[in-house]
Amino acid sequence: MSDVYRQSALLLHGLNEADRHWILAQLDTEQNGQLRSHLDELNQMGMVENRSLVEGLLSRIKGKSVDSAERVGNALRHARPDVVLHMLSNEPTWLIASVLSIEAWPWREAIYVGLDVSKRDRVKQALRGHMPVKLGYALIAQLEERLPEATLEAGHSSAEVSGLARIRQQIKNRLGV
Repeated sequence: MSDVYRQSALLLHGLNEADRHWILAQLDTEQNGQLRSHLDELNQMGMVENRSLVEGLLSRIKGKSVDSAERVGNALRHARPDVVLHMLSNEPTWLIASVLSIEAWPWREAIYVGLDVSKRDRVKQALRGHMPVKLGYALIAQLEERLPEATLEAGHSSAEVSGLARIRQQIKNRLGV
């Protein structure tokens, strides 16, 4: 567990003080304390804040293969129903049905309610019994890449989709929150 905190602290260390403070404020007291302890350790070692290090870590995190269904789709699982509806509403019936077939999404009913009756019926008819795992992962990855833009388009503030929010979510994911 300590390695996760060390990696997260290294990621945070590359941010400016205000951004670091904002992310730490989003975590519970224990996680905040653990990360602050590791941040203090980095400062005592004389580690210089390095944004390129943060960007390098983020690109390595993004490039890792996902081997756990719990980690795949975490951002999509926690997306706001109105954002997912906005993102899917103009997609073809087969794609909406494919996404809904991957798992029992918490926003699934909201999608049905938000679609017009004709499209909802076509989606329900097109639902697949089984989605190949790799195809499901690929669909989820594509949708998660579109979440920030869809959030803005759905009328939410840019703070919700800023780089800091993504970093905060990555840290929470690493800590198992």
